[in-house]
Amino acid sequence: EVAGVLYQAAEALRIIAVLLSPFIPTSSRRILEQLGIPECPVSLENARTWEYIRAGTRVQKGSVLFQKIDANAEQP
Repeated sequence: EVAGVLYQAAEALRIIAVLLSPFIPTSSRRILEQLGIPECPVSLENARTWEYIRAGTRVQKGSVLFQKIDANAEQP
């Protein structure tokens, strides 16, 4: 059951990365690389496809995509 939930989450992240690619192309590509699918086409047709990620694909831990904003930090 956990494997199914993780797979669904990975697919959702893939679709989000594809849809965001026109706005943040570098980050979107990094998300796809960390999901283990760097060759994934970034097209609207691909975003409509579910179950693109093959079973057994391993995700890779990467660096932080977006730095945390410290709300308590002094503003210049």
